[in-house]
Amino acid sequence: MEKLFEILGYQKLVEVVKHRKEYHTEINNQRVAVAIDEIKNGGWFLEIEVNCSEENIARDTINNLRKELKTGEITDLPYRDIVLQNIKNNKNS
Repeated sequence: MEKLFEILGYQKLVEVVKHRKEYHTEINNQRVAVAIDEIKNGGWFLEIEVNCSEENIARDTINNLRKELKTGEITDLPYRDIVLQNIKNNKNS
């Protein structure tokens, strides 16, 4: 696959290596999935997904779970950008 992109003129920007563990449960009759991602040169991340048709209930469930798990800040950056930023910061150190 990489060869195809090289032939098409693409250059590799970054390689994101992810190790993920997934857990599933039910909270207040809502299906909840929690993924713990370890990203090489990126760190540890937690992804919470609630399968619910009502956005307010899903948001409340996520916020309550975040408080219970004492999670850190929320990011909307893709892993690609986080890895690139960390590699750049390590080169400048």
